[in-house]
Amino acid sequence: MPPSKTDTIIIHVAINQLGLEDEEYRKILWALFRLRPLPGAEKPSSKQLTPVQAKRLIKHFESMGFVSTIRKKSTPDIPVPTDGKSQKILALWITLYKDGVVRNGSNRSMMKFVKRQTGNEHLKWCDRADKDKVIEALKGMANREDVSLG
Repeated sequence: MPPSKTDTIIIHVAINQLGLEDEEYRKILWALFRLRPLPGAEKPSSKQLTPVQAKRLIKHFESMGFVSTIRKKSTPDIPVPTDGKSQKILALWITLYKDGVVRNGSNRSMMKFVKRQTGNEHLKWCDRADKDKVIEALKGMANREDVSLG
């Protein structure tokens, strides 16, 4: 899955803002991700990155002094029950959303995920075992995408 259009735009704004030459930029792609050109292409491209890698590249550019002028969508408010397991699911969901693994961080999208995992349409109808199943599924997503959960 390629990076989002917003992340691609931010990467190119960062390249311009930092005044990086094309060769410098390609060296960064190599150093961080060992990115090589696709067959038939001359150079590696940010379009080859995963969403998680794109976020890491943006963070790297920020460490070099890049300041984004592009407004990102704020993380949606996700009302969930206040028990510990529900709050952990919320925290994992938001983390995966911010790292680009989950494309839609909305309440509706999270509840669809919960339904696919448990058959229940809302966390408030899930028992402890159902919530554990959702937590493990989210952890599995994080592990597959190499997202640190803290």
